[in-house]
Parts: sequence; C-alpha cells; structure tokens
Amino acid sequence: MRKIIIWTLLVCAGVLAGGCGGKPTFATAVSTEADPAIAAWRAARQAIDKLDGAPVKGLVFTVYYPAKDCPTGATSYMPDPQAGGKVAAIIASAAKGVPSVGSRVQALTADGMLMGRGVAVLAIGGGVDCKAAAVPITGDRLKTGKTLAVAVSKVNRLKLILAFSEMRLNFENGKGIRANDFLRGVLDFSPRGTVLLGGNGMNLPGKTDISPLAGEQYYNGKVVSGHVVAMGIGGPLEIVTARANEFVPAPKTAVVTKSDGPWIITLDHKPAAEVYRRLRGMKDSEKFISDCKYPVGLIVSPGQAYLRMILDWVAPDGKNKAGKKAMFPPGSLRFRGPIAKGSHMEILKGGDDAQAILDSAKTCTSQALAAARDKKADPVLLLVSDCFFRGARLRFHRPGREDEVKDGIAAGMGKTSLPVFGFYAFGQFGPIGGKYQGMSHGFMQNTFLAAAVSVK
Repeated sequence: MRKIIIWTLLVCAGVLAGGCGGKPTFATAVSTEADPAIAAWRAARQAIDKLDGAPVKGLVFTVYYPAKDCPTGATSYMPDPQAGGKVAAIIASAAKGVPSVGSRVQALTADGMLMGRGVAVLAIGGGVDCKAAAVPITGDRLKTGKTLAVAVSKVNRLKLILAFSEMRLNFENGKGIRANDFLRGVLDFSPRGTVLLGGNGMNLPGKTDISPLAGEQYYNGKVVSGHVVAMGIGGPLEIVTARANEFVPAPKTAVVTKSDGPWIITLDHKPAAEVYRRLRGMKDSEKFISDCKYPVGLIVSPGQAYLRMILDWVAPDGKNKAGKKAMFPPGSLRFRGPIAKGSHMEILKGGDDAQAILDSAKTCTSQALAAARDKKADPVLLLVSDCFFRGARLRFHRPGREDEVKDGIAAGMGKTSLPVFGFYAFGQFGPIGGKYQGMSHGFMQNTFLAAAVSVK
C-alpha cells in the first residue's frame, strides 16, 4: 500500500499541473440545435466525452443565437438576449464543480464557421490546472487588469489566460481611461511569459437604453455584464502565437514625426494623410472609411507589424469625418490608442480580396504550429482570435463559399489533426510579435491571431 501511495505521489509531482490527470488534453464539440438549452447540453457532454476519461478541469464556450428580427447581411448580427443565460446555466450543470466561462460570439472550430446559430464548447482536462475568474471593468483599467491577474494567480504553472470581455474594455472613451493599462495590469502581475489571449463579445445593437458598447459574458453558469471573464490555464504547456492579416505593405515605410495621443499629425515631416495616400496609391477621389479598410502596421520586430486602423481624419477644410471643426491641422489621422513619435510604420494596402483573408489564416496557422515544433513542443490545441470585420469582408466578397476554417485554418494545419477553438471578436487582444512602447501585448484590429497550445 505504501509503495502505491509513493508511486502515485511521484506521478503527480511529475505532472506538476493541477494534480493527477496525465497529459494535458483538450477537446471541442459543437451543436446547432434550435433550442439553446439542448445545444448547450449536447456540446458540453460531447466535448467532455472526447477527453477519453481524463478528468475535466474547465469548460470554455461560445454561443450565438440570432433574434427573430435579426437583419440579414454580411455585417448584420442581433443576438437573442435570452439564449446566452440558458446556455451558461446548462453548461455549468453539465460538469458540476468545474469552472466555466463563455462569451456571445460566433465560433470557429474544426467543424467549420458557426455563423448561424449554435454553441461551441472547449473542454480542458488531464494534467492541467484551471481557474475561472470574473472581474468588473472599472475606469482604472490598470486595477482591472491587476485584479484579473490576482484572481487566477493560484493556477499552478500558469501559462495562458483566455479572456472575454465587452467592447467597453478598449473602445470606451472617458477621462483617465487608458485601455492598454488593462493589458499592463494583467501582465505585470502574472508570471513571466504568461500569454493573454481573447476578445470582446457582441453588444446588443439597436438597444437605446444601454451603452452601445455593453454586452454580457458568462461565468460559472451566471450572466455578468460590465466584466472581463477569464480561464487561467496552467501546466506543462508551451503557448506559441502567430498573427497575420490580409493586407500588403507598400514598398516604402514612414516615420511618425509628430503625434498627439492617438493622432498622427505628420509622417516624414509632412501631413500624415498626404504621405499615407501617396504611399498607398490612393486616387484623389478615394475617400477614407473609418475602422475598416485603411490600416498601418507599426513595426515591432523584424517581419512583425502591429496593425492599427484609421478611425478619423482631418480634411483640407479642417473638419473631421463628422463634419465638425477639428482641433488638429488638416491631414492629421486618428487611430485607436496612442502612437508615439518616432514609430516606424508600414502603409498597408488591400482589404478587398477574400482569398487574401483565407491565405493569411492558412499562413498564420502553419507558422504557429511550426514554431511550436521548433521549440520541441507537441501541439494539442489551436486557439484562434479572429476579427469580426475579417469574417464580414470574407462573406461579402465570397458569398456562399466563406468558410475560413476549411479554406484557411484547415489548409494551414495540413495533415495535423487538432481540436480548434476560435471566435470572431469585436476587438481582440494578445501578443503582437514584438514590443511597442514596452508592451508585448496589444489590442488588435483586423488580425488573425493563432495560439498553438502545446505540451513540452
């Protein structure tokens, strides 16, 4: 008996990942049943069953059911306000005592893009440790981030924080609100090398009695609004990330020579819009479109650029996109978040090519898996945070043949067979492939972000 106990302790010590359980194991399942409660139960139980007897440690899920009056169109969405709560409660009951978090987003799994309706579940099991957390979003984003880090700090060998929030987190404007402070708070108070990856869920478009940036997330069977929810995951894991987009850099780069917060006033000592239009090759008649088609890539390391979209501009008459007199000179360009003087940037072209969207997903997936193997790690799960606008452009330019999983992710995986769990986010966050203003992570736009969760 004593020998058995000693042997068991040695095995557990060897795993060092949340107690006994063997190798870290991940599995996904999807259900598109018309009844959200039935879909939740089936997806949860199927995902748990795929763990092949490994103890389940955590569940992460996505849900989207359209409202009856949801408009049609590539960029249209209107969630059923009741479905998420039903799904959260059922998933929590499917594995009692197991932590669970989720978000109202459309899913990307090995079964394809889950755009119409349904529930996708990621089951986490085996030799890992998991802890779920929900923290309120406060005006002090640094405090919000720190609180989240502390909430998952007891996870043994913490390697990954998979988080969901609402659009308020990084899109809200207000005195003293600095979105990047959230990322800084999480990372500064987490173990060195921890990867934070996630995105924002849907708001409730058309609702006038709540903030247009508000939404809801799910935590241990409950609906929470105004929060960040997260699953801290630890164990003998290596998290290897890659990112890509469908845009192509112009041959020449530019340097920010004057900026003020999120506004770039001059590039190469000339009005920023003038330089941008020239390097991109824009016609005189071509007009800017906010937050969708006109990006730059902030160079953060060799071969890596951090994409940011133009949100606003000052026309030659001194007025901004809303037709109001601007406080900055004509030719100034506004982005989301501050851009520092001295930043080197690529002027990015494209955005109207569906095949480029698919190719970027394929390339990024392949790079993440290859990089994991270069580290002598065995990939066991592919996580994906993708941008809602990428999916919308894909559906617009390739109607009827818009599967980013089959023609992008699966193509990048080749003969590798892995569970895939991803989502179309309304604002993303994760590693940027280098450092910008001292930060290794950032809020992202129009980016395909892949993480190969691997076992060392």
